[in-house]
Amino acid sequence: MRTVVKAKVIDGWDTDHLNRLMQNFIEECVNEGLSVDVKDAYTLKPAGPVLIVAYKESR
Repeated sequence: MRTVVKAKVIDGWDTDHLNRLMQNFIEECVNEGLSVDVKDAYTLKPAGPVLIVAYKESR
């Protein structure tokens, strides 16, 4: 079972900016021991928006 702990919509100025923002948030979540899913990773706009969901796994 997954419990959502935090989520963030990220929108960048360009692809590089978007990638940096995503990487920072993903690293923050992983450092907290959370698993991460990236939703809408393939949008028509190259700079987002992208939804990132961080969750805890429980059995």
